[in-house]
Amino acid sequence: MRISSGKASSLIGSDAFPAVADWRANGALFAYQALLARRETDPDDNGLIDRIAGYEQREWERTLLRPEVFSFLAGEPTRSTWDELRDALDADRKLVGAGGVDLMTEPGPRFTALLRVLGKGSRAESNTSASFLPPGSAEFARSRTSIAAAMDLLRSSTPGYAEDVRLVVDSIALVDDRASFRGSSGAIHRGLVFLSPDDSWTPGVFAEEILHEATHNLLDLISLRAPLIQGDDIFEERYAAPFRPDKRHVYGNLHALIVVARLICLFDGLRSSVARDELDWAARAKDYAERSLEPLDSVSAHPGLSPAARHLLDHLVTPALRQAVEAGGVARARTC
Repeated sequence: MRISSGKASSLIGSDAFPAVADWRANGALFAYQALLARRETDPDDNGLIDRIAGYEQREWERTLLRPEVFSFLAGEPTRSTWDELRDALDADRKLVGAGGVDLMTEPGPRFTALLRVLGKGSRAESNTSASFLPPGSAEFARSRTSIAAAMDLLRSSTPGYAEDVRLVVDSIALVDDRASFRGSSGAIHRGLVFLSPDDSWTPGVFAEEILHEATHNLLDLISLRAPLIQGDDIFEERYAAPFRPDKRHVYGNLHALIVVARLICLFDGLRSSVARDELDWAARAKDYAERSLEPLDSVSAHPGLSPAARHLLDHLVTPALRQAVEAGGVARARTC
């Protein structure tokens, strides 16, 4: 699926998402302003906000975009104090690198509590028995090696998407196979990606899952100021979904459709990469596209779409799905 005339290279992975660095800075400013608003009603921050204000730009952004900050602002899984936020930001994060993305080796009690409330996923009903992978385990080591290889695949196949991952993902926490999900992310822990790999995950599958969750993080980031879709009905779970057997809401399906379109572009790149023999990537693209056609109809018809959402649907999602289906899992389509 080579890029066709008129298609923005930033949408299909050749370049980073439009103005993603600016969206990142704006997201940090949003978090800073939200902290100031919290201090209006809860003033005992013991100088934490003023300390953050004194950081140089890069550290200021990095700190404010951490999942600990968004969890604090959301009051999830429970409302915490300024002292608890300060302690979380000052603690040793215990991160290890994996090809350009950081892995949390010992997610703390707050992220364990967040894991518990994530709820139903594509695998199971809950995460009550799920645990983070121990950093000394063979499973953690194997996943770290595969994630590093996955990041190499992203950089070689879709370098723009790799840059998106670098800018919007703070870190990854690895969960055992008792999780309800394959991957999970959300606005209440924006920046933190949960992945629950099993022995079948190849580097190409890791690349897919990382891009999947990074795209959710990207969309959460750009939605902080201006929602992609609005309306009283956007969280009514009554629509067919691409990835889930249960009914989903139009908000979630909008996210899912943009995810699918970007994955189709990744799969095209993987077809000519060192991961080309891992899976039939063309057939995977066709399957995802076909499962997305019905959700696309309901999302595209919604009157509450923002101009940005409409642009993504018209210039990325619709042509990617259509051409992946027309390609029949054999020939290359033309969008990506």
